[in-house]
Amino acid sequence: MTIKNRVGVDEVVDAFTNHLRLPRKFVRQVIAAEKAHDRIASARPVSPPMTPRAIARIVLALTSPTVGRAVETEKALGALNYREGEGQLTPEDELTDLVESSVGWRYRGDFDMRDGALLVAHDDSVVLVGNSRFSKNDAKSGGLSRFTKIKFAALAAIARDLLPAERGVA
Repeated sequence: MTIKNRVGVDEVVDAFTNHLRLPRKFVRQVIAAEKAHDRIASARPVSPPMTPRAIARIVLALTSPTVGRAVETEKALGALNYREGEGQLTPEDELTDLVESSVGWRYRGDFDMRDGALLVAHDDSVVLVGNSRFSKNDAKSGGLSRFTKIKFAALAAIARDLLPAERGVA
């Protein structure tokens, strides 16, 4: 069995680029912004191990329409309040659990990794993770909202590419 001790920046960028079908330059710049603002670990010359929380933060940052707003978007979405459904208190915690489940570190019977999605309604500041809803307030807004959809299967594939099969092996 091959154990992934460390993953380089190029491997991280490749995983997100391949599974989310986003431009490589955008993914690289978003990851660099997250590192510059100490939202994910960075070190030289050896990369620190990738964590489920780092993957969750990168996913939230990648929903931003621009690189310049990626960190702000990630922080704002990650801190939204739990409103209904089952799960954790914030979208960041919920995604971290989902990532851990996808590599076998945790069991979540309420998620089917083959079906389901993360939906982010940007104009309304609402995040849907499976059946859980997170938002700033309980008010239901109407009208049109720009949104981003990330399938659980893509998130699971990213996690399997970047994390070891066993917790604490990195």
